[in-house]
Amino acid sequence: AQRTPTNQSAMEMLFAYSPTDAKQALCLGAAVVVAYKASVWAYRRLLTLACMSPLPYGARMAAPLIVSYSLEGDRYFDADGCSPDVAARRKAGADKLAARFDALMGPEAKRLNETLVAGLSDLRFTDTNRVPTQFQKETRARYKVAALT
Repeated sequence: AQRTPTNQSAMEMLFAYSPTDAKQALCLGAAVVVAYKASVWAYRRLLTLACMSPLPYGARMAAPLIVSYSLEGDRYFDADGCSPDVAARRKAGADKLAARFDALMGPEAKRLNETLVAGLSDLRFTDTNRVPTQFQKETRARYKVAALT
């Protein structure tokens, strides 16, 4: 008696695959694993993007639209529209303060300070953000604030 497909046992039917069927099953399994990994990555990326603030990107795009200016010379001392007498007193006080800063640093301290500022980003950050942007250029030129004295 010859067996027909209906006469086969369940175990024989389970293991009666051809090599082509095994390759297809392997490819399907690999595709499922890749799809799962990709969906997990996409889900995590979407969660990360949902938690990020758009402010830095907006600020970067708006930066070229904002006019930048610097107050130098006499405008540095009368930026708030004060009288010429008050501006002159401010200038005299600023000159005294600059002279005191220069007197505190010796020549070696000045050299070391320049080396430190060039090498340490934290010092550059505090030097840059010490005063409002309009006053930065004149402040850096006028006051040589030292990290070392």
